[in-house]
Formats: sequence, structure tokens, C-alpha cells
Amino acid sequence: MKCLPALVLSAVVATAIAAPSRPAAAAEIQRMGQQSWPGKFLVGVHPLGFNITFANPTRGIFKTNLDFAGKIADLSKLTIWLGGEFNVGGAANYAQIEPGVFVILSLEKLLNLPLVPYIRGGVLGGIGFRYGLGNGPGGDTTFGNFWVKVGGGLHYWITKSIGLGGETNFGFGAGVESVNGVNSTTFSGFWEVVLGARFAF
Repeated sequence: MKCLPALVLSAVVATAIAAPSRPAAAAEIQRMGQQSWPGKFLVGVHPLGFNITFANPTRGIFKTNLDFAGKIADLSKLTIWLGGEFNVGGAANYAQIEPGVFVILSLEKLLNLPLVPYIRGGVLGGIGFRYGLGNGPGGDTTFGNFWVKVGGGLHYWITKSIGLGGETNFGFGAGVESVNGVNSTTFSGFWEVVLGARFAF
């Protein structure tokens, strides 16, 4: 009976070595092999970004992107995700918010590396405010926008749960500008780049 604690301890250690837990496997550093998703959800946090509008290419807007997506199909060559996003940004005397929905096609099955390229498309709304400039032409203005947004990105998954990288997108659509209660409609478009991380679980 004196050997029982030692036998139990040996059995526990042997079991832990032979069958590592799923969280430990998900945290293992990856160097080769395809990325395999530990679950059905992705969260994107890209705090470093900028936006250039086609109407005024000299005006840059700093941007932060947050998104969440769920896996809806696992095909032989790609994985399909459906999600929503929320962007905030601005520059001097200007601020904007952008909610939207999107579909991601991730192409992890095409590479024998934990490097995942993807393409994405969706629709995005935007509300912008130019403030602190007073009334009259060139003064305080409210903008409303609706865009079709397409692009793609690339993330290196250092573990199965954490990927670092970024994406770039183009938006094309219509914008409404309201100055002193007078509305006008015009073409609206932009190019953006955002950098950060994605988390899978």
C-alpha cells in the first residue's frame, strides 16, 4: 500500500504526457503545417489603421477595426465565415463610425504553413461628423455613407488561436452630405489598411 501514491502519480503523469489537453495544443507555437481552427469563431482586433477617401486623397483618417465571425462552411479548399464589424476613426475636427457585415473566404488549406490568406466582401454603413468649424460652407457637416467593401488580408498564426497580420480593403458607394440642413448626394469611396491580430476559439 505504501507504493499506491507513487503508482497514482506515475499514472497521472503518463496520462498527461500521452494525451495533452486541447488548450495546451492550441497554445503551441506553430512553425510548419496548415492552420487548423480550434473552434468555430474568429475575433479580429486591428487597432492600427488608416483610411484615404477618393474624394479627397490628401486627407487621411486614422482607423481602428473590430470584427467577429462564425464558421458557416468547411469546404475542401477553403473555409467560409460570416460576421459583423465595427470601425471607428477620425482626424482633426472629424470623426466617423462604420458598422457592417461581411463574408470571409479563408484559404488556409492551400498552404503547408500557418499563414492564412483570405478574401472578404460585404456592405458597410458610415456616419461622419466634421465639427468645431462653425456654420456656413466648409463648416460643421454630417456625412452618411453606404459602401460595398471588398478586399483581403494575411495573418501568420503563431499558435492555432493567435494570428498576427492585417488586411486592405476598398469601399465603393454613395454618400450624403448635410450642411446647414441642405442635403446633397455624391459618389463615395475609400481605401483602407488595418494591422493587428485575429483570435480563433
